[in-house]
Amino acid sequence: MHGIMTTDIATLHCNARIAAIERAEKEYKLQCDVFDTADRKAQATTTIAGALLAADLGFVAKMSDAPGSLAQTALVAITVALGVSVLMALWAMYARDSNLPASVAETEPKYAKLMNQNAPDDFKAAEAELLDFLIGELKRANASVESVSKAKATWVLRAQIALIVAAFFTILLTLGLIAKPDLLAFKATTDSLPLNASVARMTTPLRNSRPELPPSEASANKSSPRSASSGAAASLPAGIPPRK
Repeated sequence: MHGIMTTDIATLHCNARIAAIERAEKEYKLQCDVFDTADRKAQATTTIAGALLAADLGFVAKMSDAPGSLAQTALVAITVALGVSVLMALWAMYARDSNLPASVAETEPKYAKLMNQNAPDDFKAAEAELLDFLIGELKRANASVESVSKAKATWVLRAQIALIVAAFFTILLTLGLIAKPDLLAFKATTDSLPLNASVARMTTPLRNSRPELPPSEASANKSSPRSASSGAAASLPAGIPPRK
């Protein structure tokens, strides 16, 4: 009876260890999902903040004069927030070492020892040793990946907060431009020249384009009416008197 009770207790201990391993494996999978999700969010934040930072640089490069204090404060806040967001997101994607569960090479010696046992009690003892080893490796792996995942999630959260701050100041600056369009001054380009100046360069008054007559034709135009009438009479057919 005592041997049966001992065997039953050993079986219960083995089942408890197996259940602990299953829970630890589920926890490890969950922590790995958090790890991957943090990386994807960091990549998305880097893309968005980087694109907005490039647009902000082009926007500032087109300015001709220094803006007012309020507009300058908004532009500085937007630039700093976007830059900080990019840096934090990149730091969140930075590779960090973490422990892994026991590999096949690490468990193979203990598994071989288990299979070499002939007595039931020795087999139970070797099995318990193997399961305890797997549980210990999973605990270390879970603690390691949890720490890394938490650090990544924290930096991603900070990067997103910085991105929100940049969006907030962008909205304020846009509202300011709507209320006061001349809040910012931009450099003039060829596409923004005044219409009157373009028309003046493309057209010329007609009075300046009249051709000048040669001297001989000008003197002919200045002849008297009498000579003009006599010339007209000479050109009439014979028998028809000229009109007076």
